[in-house]
Amino acid sequence: CQETPHCVELPDGLKAGDKLKIQGSVPKDSVSFMVNFLCGKEENTDNALLVLVKLEAPSVVVLNSFLNKTLGEKDKYTNVPFARGQDFELEFVVEEDIYKVWKGLGFMLNHRNNIA
Repeated sequence: CQETPHCVELPDGLKAGDKLKIQGSVPKDSVSFMVNFLCGKEENTDNALLVLVKLEAPSVVVLNSFLNKTLGEKDKYTNVPFARGQDFELEFVVEEDIYKVWKGLGFMLNHRNNIA
C-alpha cells in the first residue's frame, strides 16, 4: 500500500486536453480525503484544483481552487458514491475553461478552470 500523502510531479503541468487517472483506496477509519493539483512545492502555493471528499452520510465532494492566497468559488456535490474501505478511481479531463472529474460511470463533476 502506498503511504499518503503521495506526490507526483508533472513537469509540464496540466493543460487543456490532458487526462489524468487516480486510483486509490479509502481507509476504513477515514472521515475525508483530498486530491490537490498544486502549482509548486512552496507552502501556500497556488492550488489549481482541490478535491475534498467528505465521507459522512451523505457523502459530499467539494471542488475548489486556491489562487493568489484566496479560495475560489466552491462547487459542492452530494451523494457521490465513495465509501470507507472501498477502492476508487477518479478521472480528470482538463479543458480550457473547466475541469471535468469523473467518478465511475455516470458521475461527472465540473469545476471552472481558473488557471487558464
